[in-house]
Amino acid sequence: MNSIEQIDTENDTKSLISSFINLIGLAKLTKQVNFKRKSTVSLTMIISWL
Repeated sequence: MNSIEQIDTENDTKSLISSFINLIGLAKLTKQVNFKRKSTVSLTMIISWL
């Protein structure tokens, strides 16, 4: 029973993180940073700023 609860918790956490990333537009931002390497600002700097 413990392992089932742990898996449910992990799935809930993944869902929550995914929803948060979609809400703030991080996926789109990641694509822009990765495809446009001309930027001097790294993705980790942007994430730490958030």
